[in-house]
Amino acid sequence: HVARQRYLQIQENLVVNETTVVVLQRFARGFLVRRRMKRNAVLVQDYVWAAVEIQRNWRGYVGRLRFEEALDIQWSRQFAAQRIQKVARGFLGRRRCLEIRRRLARLAFEKARERFRSAQRIQAMVRGALVREVLRRRQQHIEWAVVTIQSFWRITSVRKNARLQWQQKHAPIIQRHLRGFVVRRRRQDLERWAALIQANYRLFCNVPHDQRAARREAAQLRASAARTIQYQFQLHEQKKLLQEIAAAPRQKRIVITPVMVPAVGG
Repeated sequence: HVARQRYLQIQENLVVNETTVVVLQRFARGFLVRRRMKRNAVLVQDYVWAAVEIQRNWRGYVGRLRFEEALDIQWSRQFAAQRIQKVARGFLGRRRCLEIRRRLARLAFEKARERFRSAQRIQAMVRGALVREVLRRRQQHIEWAVVTIQSFWRITSVRKNARLQWQQKHAPIIQRHLRGFVVRRRRQDLERWAALIQANYRLFCNVPHDQRAARREAAQLRASAARTIQYQFQLHEQKKLLQEIAAAPRQKRIVITPVMVPAVGG
């Protein structure tokens, strides 16, 4: 009887303070929603910062690769120019020595080779023309090779720059669409959660107090009936087990003390 009176007193206090409880629940739910939104915003900022860091490291890596390639090409050009200069200097030195030797030979044997002077001059002119032709062809071949290498290198550089510009142009567009999708998705989730909370709260507020009490008593009655059914089922299972043990006299009998679970009433 005392417990019943205490229960009725608690129920009356709950009915009196219902508005205060609802206000507290509203503030608690608002605080939870704001904290979840703040955490989601911080998480999105971390994702954006990580994406920017990855892009910065990737651009630095690509720039270093491009610098190394340009340095290798510059070094190759310098090495090729040094080899060409060495060959040209050797050729010019040998030619200069040959001319000096010829001049000394002509001075030494001028009187003896007076009749051969004209032939030697013609031969010298022919050899000079042939050498100049060979040099001209070699120079043309070298210039053609250099121009071809430069053209291929410029085409490769233009293609790389165009590809890089295309990537830099479309990357912000993709990021903008992705951020918009994430923001719209978050807004839809927040609106859906807010609508669900409002609907449940309105449904709870529309139920009268007497119906709430009747539903609570019905739930307690159902729980009591379920405990009673469980208790009776356990008794039945224990009796069945005892009958099976009594039906086997040759086997070792096991003494089982049944544990009764009292049914709790409403």
